Amino acid sequence: MRTSTKARIYWHEGDSAPSVTEMLEAICPPPCDRTRFWNELEVAWKNAGSDSCQARIRCDGVECDVRIYSTPGVLIAKCDVLATETESSQVLKKLSARESSVLELLVSGLSNKRIAAKLHLSPRTIEKHRSKISAKTGCCNLAALTKLWFDIDDTA
Repeated sequence: MRTSTKARIYWHEGDSAPSVTEMLEAICPPPCDRTRFWNELEVAWKNAGSDSCQARIRCDGVECDVRIYSTPGVLIAKCDVLATETESSQVLKKLSARESSVLELLVSGLSNKRIAAKLHLSPRTIEKHRSKISAKTGCCNLAALTKLWFDIDDTA
């Protein structure tokens, strides 16, 4: 999922230029912490040492490209969100490789017996994996696990 935010602030000659904080308020993507986002941006701005800056910033699970241009009377900033790590993906990272493969087969519609045969395990082992998956994800049934799985698939 790629989203963009763009802000443009104008001011008249003789007025003081708007603060970068105002611009930041307009372009900081949720759920980024503005202070952390600002610190990353400030480092990039100082390194650029000119009226324009381009940086890739990763903050609170959000990766984005930020471009800021400054000309007399205009300050333009654009933030393109490249990737967002969702809560669902963070939850699924807790699963072992085997649990992930069992979950993938579960959401594809296979029964415990079929999964067991496909992975050369006993059905009881698959039941134990399902129990651990449920405990780690907080999902109490197959419908909730399927929703969690497809939430991840939609963000990729």
